[in-house]
Amino acid sequence: MSEIMGRIKYSGILLGVTGAAYFALVRPAYHTRAAVLAEIQALNSRVSQAQQDFDARDLARRRLAALQSRLAAETKPIPESGDVAGVISGISSDIRELELSGAKLNRGKDTAVGSTASSGLLIETTGQFDVIVELLRRIEELPRLVRISSLTAQNVNRETGEVRATIGLDAYYRIAGETASVPTKP
Repeated sequence: MSEIMGRIKYSGILLGVTGAAYFALVRPAYHTRAAVLAEIQALNSRVSQAQQDFDARDLARRRLAALQSRLAAETKPIPESGDVAGVISGISSDIRELELSGAKLNRGKDTAVGSTASSGLLIETTGQFDVIVELLRRIEELPRLVRISSLTAQNVNRETGEVRATIGLDAYYRIAGETASVPTKP
């Protein structure tokens, strides 16, 4: 029995050392590994979120730049002064260049809403239909905000294609103060 007892004793010691090694070495390492894996997963999640945030910010910056380019291309500034004389001069130059004879350019009434005002202009001219359309295109291309507020065209001569056109314009500009007013002229 002493040999069996020795083996049992040896097996017990071996089992005890194995259990102690498991609890002293393996189990803490397993918990440490689990904690490290959880931290890695959390960091990967943060890195992924940071990359998504970076991508979203980059996309937003590109979208903003595209919208700013579109705004610059599709809108015209409202100047700080009326400079109606400059508008009249530019349109008169276009009328001469397009050889629209007998054109009359008259000032209309001035109006104001809030901090924006407009000066009315009225063009009366006779010419070929396509020349009148070219004049309208040039007015639309002025470097400031000028709106074509009215347009009437009457056929004068069917054989030559001449029309008589009356074009109403509003040249917009900013005025000082939120509630400033502009005198109205008849």
